[in-house]
Amino acid sequence: MDFSSYKDETAKEISNKVESKDFKNYQKQTADAFKRTISSADYKSDMKQTSDMFSNKISDAINGLTISNRNLALGTATAFKMNGNNTDNQLQGAYKFSKVIPHETVVTVTFDVSSSTGVGDFTMQFNGSDPASSWQPIYNSNLVNGTKHVSATITTDSDHLSICPRLDHATGDVTFSNFIISESSKEVSWTPAPEDQATQSEFTQLKDNIDLRVKKDGLISEINVQARHTLISSGGQLTLSGKNINFDTDNPVIIPSANIDTLLVDKKLTAADISANTFTTNNGTFTVEKDGAITAKNMTLTGGTLTTPIINSSTINGGTLNMQTDGLINSPYNGIVQTADQFYIHGS
Repeated sequence: MDFSSYKDETAKEISNKVESKDFKNYQKQTADAFKRTISSADYKSDMKQTSDMFSNKISDAINGLTISNRNLALGTATAFKMNGNNTDNQLQGAYKFSKVIPHETVVTVTFDVSSSTGVGDFTMQFNGSDPASSWQPIYNSNLVNGTKHVSATITTDSDHLSICPRLDHATGDVTFSNFIISESSKEVSWTPAPEDQATQSEFTQLKDNIDLRVKKDGLISEINVQARHTLISSGGQLTLSGKNINFDTDNPVIIPSANIDTLLVDKKLTAADISANTFTTNNGTFTVEKDGAITAKNMTLTGGTLTTPIINSSTINGGTLNMQTDGLINSPYNGIVQTADQFYIHGS
């Protein structure tokens, strides 16, 4: 008999069994027995006992475990670096906390420590200089030439505000990174403190706003913003363009040296004092030379001497009037022309 025929015969046998009166009767008896079992008080009691057992196990596990990945240390996105000076008890304050971590709080501290030499020991500890704090150690070990991962769960013995790493006879650069302290009973992955995330978001937004205003071949260098100080550094040309550019009058702008081409033509310049080697008007009607000579139209004043072809005046006041012998004085009253030796000086 081939396989196909065998398969057909087998299917018929199964069908006959299923459709038979005996099989249907057995099927019903099995279902009734199962129904009576799950409806019985003993089964329900067993089921409740099993459920309670699992619930208690889960509850015990949860009650003994506290999980929180909120980083209580501020500024941990920046690694903290110390330079070992090969002395004992070398201390340096590191990260501050966003709040006081109270006495008898379970915390887990996780960080990476790397050394450029692998010489010396380190201790991560709380800063005993803070009020109500102590020098409670968190973890101490020897340094390795490379990076060591550290995780420690402790219960605080006082109120803590910051940490203060300690080096003993260490040399080279020692760097603490990925630091996180959380109210957790197990290690959690590093995340920045929520306060740092808000600050970082503000700086990112500022950077994005600046980037939107920076164009190719324009200001492509850097803008450093620090506390009470802003540095704009340009590798080439810095152009300030706007309808109005205002400078703070309370904090005057100091320009050590500047070249101003024709930007003030047809403008009025007002100043308390103007100091210059020479001075001239744009049409040349008034000039001050560097030696002090002043020229105004046809008048020249040099070294206290006024030199001009003609002086027109009704009155000349002076102690002495010196004239050449061939000089002439024209009188506007009587038309008389007198030479210098004929000129009459009243009171002489």
